[in-house]
Amino acid sequence: MPFYQRNSYWRMIRIIKGQAPDILVKKAVIWTNVLLQARAREIATPNAETKRSRENAEKKYNHEKIKNALKSIFFDKCAYCESKIAHVSFGDIEHFHPKALYPELCFEWTNLLLACGVCNNNKLAQFPTTEEERLVDPTHEAPDDFFDFEYDGYAQLANVLPKNSRGEKTESIIKLNRPDLLRVRSSEIKKIVALAIFAKNGNPDAAALIQECCLSSSHYAAFSRVIARNYGLI
Repeated sequence: MPFYQRNSYWRMIRIIKGQAPDILVKKAVIWTNVLLQARAREIATPNAETKRSRENAEKKYNHEKIKNALKSIFFDKCAYCESKIAHVSFGDIEHFHPKALYPELCFEWTNLLLACGVCNNNKLAQFPTTEEERLVDPTHEAPDDFFDFEYDGYAQLANVLPKNSRGEKTESIIKLNRPDLLRVRSSEIKKIVALAIFAKNGNPDAAALIQECCLSSSHYAAFSRVIARNYGLI
């Protein structure tokens, strides 16, 4: 297989979240009611006190048990860019439907993701609602329906290529091809391709490393799996 490749990879991986942590099962409804009441008071009487009350009610989503559950489910990786977080940052609890626009979903388990600070900051409260521009939700949709991945071995760049308007809007808002991310991602993918070539040629150590790279807990696991399949390694 030539070193230049253009194949259908995906930038994110889909995560099945399962049961909410006990703290949310017990407290989500109560916390939501308190928050909505606090927001109503702030709207009716906007001042420092009502703002502080709303903020205190809102920030309960950042409970340690919720954060730990998300870190475990997402393997300490950003839901959007699939970069490892824990070794350099605490990571953010990200509301797919922004809490500023959808306060009733502030404590909804299906609305909570783990994100790196950059992706979370890029998204903020941007949330297009038209069908053709809705953001891709990696916990409810297959990201490969919206993105292709291109690795140019000559330029040594790994780019995310949107396949449709929703992919374009998601890439544009979250900036999945931002320079710093592109540099790190390209470096990692180049190493994975080199490992795949060695493994294809019968190197057992390279084959073992490729298998490790394909684990869901590994950095850019989705990429590794597709590369491994393309080289007939899995």
